[in-house]
Amino acid sequence: MDEQQFLTNLLFKTLKVVDTIWIGAKYSNIKFIWTDNSDLSFTNWAAGSPSNNANKGYVQMMPDGSLMGKWADELCTKKNLIVCERMQSWVIFDLQKSLLASRKKAIGLH
Repeated sequence: MDEQQFLTNLLFKTLKVVDTIWIGAKYSNIKFIWTDNSDLSFTNWAAGSPSNNANKGYVQMMPDGSLMGKWADELCTKKNLIVCERMQSWVIFDLQKSLLASRKKAIGLH
């Protein structure tokens, strides 16, 4: 839910995106899953969604009005923007530098 709210605020309120956005979920084997094949542990479907049309197999996030941030299933042929997530990768030097800076800040050193 926190990630959903973050994306809604960032995309539609801060960046003012006016298009629907693919969020990386799809219909597969009688259920919706993420494109990495993990289960959806949270959903934010708009009223009437998902549809009963198995051909509408991909999930988009809506940009406006009372549907802002809500999900709907749609045909993959629709041209939408895409949002994706990737794991943050830290090299040990960057992690050490960040931790040291945090500790210095916490004790008032510069």
